[in-house]
Amino acid sequence: MLKAHVRPWMGIVMVALMTLSFAAGTQFRSLACVGANLMAGVGGFASESLSAVEEISLRPVEAFQEVTALLRRNYVAGISEKQEVELGYAAIRGMLAGLRDPYTRFMDPEEYNGFREENQGHFEGIGATLEMTEVPVSPESDKETAKQGALSPFQCAVCGADWVNPLSYRITRASANGFEAEYVSEAPFYREYRISVVAPIPGGPAERVGLKAGDQVVKIDDTSTYGMSMTEAVKRIRGPAGTAISLLIRREGESKPIELEIVRGNIDIPTVEKRVLDGDIGYLRINSFNESSVELTAEGLAELKTKGIKGLVLDLRNNPGGGLEVCLDVTAMFVPHGPIVYIQAKGAEPAPRLAPKQSRGLGLPLVVLVNRGSASASEILAGAVQERGVGKVVGERTFGKGLVQIVRPLKDGSAVAITTAKYMTPKKHEVNERGILPDKEVAQPEGVVRPLSDEDLQAKTAVEMVKEQIALRSASSIRQSRLPATALAR
Repeated sequence: MLKAHVRPWMGIVMVALMTLSFAAGTQFRSLACVGANLMAGVGGFASESLSAVEEISLRPVEAFQEVTALLRRNYVAGISEKQEVELGYAAIRGMLAGLRDPYTRFMDPEEYNGFREENQGHFEGIGATLEMTEVPVSPESDKETAKQGALSPFQCAVCGADWVNPLSYRITRASANGFEAEYVSEAPFYREYRISVVAPIPGGPAERVGLKAGDQVVKIDDTSTYGMSMTEAVKRIRGPAGTAISLLIRREGESKPIELEIVRGNIDIPTVEKRVLDGDIGYLRINSFNESSVELTAEGLAELKTKGIKGLVLDLRNNPGGGLEVCLDVTAMFVPHGPIVYIQAKGAEPAPRLAPKQSRGLGLPLVVLVNRGSASASEILAGAVQERGVGKVVGERTFGKGLVQIVRPLKDGSAVAITTAKYMTPKKHEVNERGILPDKEVAQPEGVVRPLSDEDLQAKTAVEMVKEQIALRSASSIRQSRLPATALAR
């Protein structure tokens, strides 16, 4: 009987096969974190029992068991127990890839442990968050990469090339070391999924050498990222503090790829940073929404208020997100009772998540700073401030991740993240692939710009806007105080 040969890991595979169906299509690489917690920017743990799933077809499960048994009995090189586990995990990843959703992914025990460490804000790595994103590619941007011979002949033949548009180029020579391509004709833009940087962690190794939000990772050391899963990319990039790694990245506006040498380090994410600017302007920077964010944000606001601040700059730049419930609790400190975000689950109408009745908001002039590295939970907070009319948003259009995931731990120490819903702003505007557009767009100078440095034009603009709001409030208060008592009584 096949059941006598079922190993513990096979139960995980069979549950996955029964819960999700296969779908044909290109293999998409899943979301992963390399030095920061982006996982499901609006994530949580599900309580639904897997046994509740009804009307399941057992044919995929039976086929999987049969193939496994055939391999065990007949494969010429033999199958070790370790290989069986790896094959089982590969089957799960292949199934999830068929959903064509870069946010639904499987984490083996090692990856899941890393994810939990990142959620606590302490780990070793380069200090950056990666994600698989869909990007437009033009023939002009392909020319330089084609010359580098980034792909093997096999990849060119099977996949039509990732970095070369087959409508624009003809392969003229291929060898074990790469290929050469000849430009044939102009072709329109087309779209591909590539490993991109969501945000470098402030002060981390990646930021120090100039890695930026939006950079696309072309090579890791000498290995092309074409066809590479996010899992493999993360494992290649992670490593002990003090070791070095080379990343070849493509950056918008640059004609040639850029090579960066990064020495890995011990990463401690300072969840909340605070200070007073120009005597009476509070500055609060939230770097991620993790387990300690609610307490530290509340403490930071209380401390700033005791110092007599008259307005606040809230910095969410390069904040890649975190947990939904954490985000809601933090946002309720800035907006009064009412909708923070709308969550739309499968087959349901959008449902509001509200700031509690006791929420009074900040009660001070407020400006929120965002950029391309502000994602998911950061976008919820910025969108709520903007659309509830309690503050202004300054900087650049945000990342545009408006999907909700649950993270389900599995019995063998692995876990699966599944997209379960999408979210919208208080006025029901969708965020996914659109982002939050600032009230005032301000671009930063080229190069690495430290927060609050002389080159930080976005922060300078935010401070000036807070000062203007303070002046307007002061003028309004003076006018009110000069009104006759009878007018005030009315």
